[in-house]
Amino acid sequence: RSFCAIFQGVPSKIKTMIITIASFKGGVGKTTTALHLAQFLGKRRGSGKIVLLDGDPNRSALSWFERGQQQAAFFVMDGDEEPAQFD
Repeated sequence: RSFCAIFQGVPSKIKTMIITIASFKGGVGKTTTALHLAQFLGKRRGSGKIVLLDGDPNRSALSWFERGQQQAAFFVMDGDEEPAQFD
């Protein structure tokens, strides 16, 4: 199923949703999936409401975000940072 089909039934009134993408195996597309999912949800819910927490020691999601930040509909935080308050 596509992201669109999965999230069609999710009410937009949900205040907080935590989605984890994890696998012990490297090179399976975890970062790519997380970035695309964050962009999809960011466009659906509005800019500034989606935070992607990059827990990978390589910080590849943060690196990709910094390269295309002007087009991102989400924000990326380093896994070592203290979380800020998001409204």
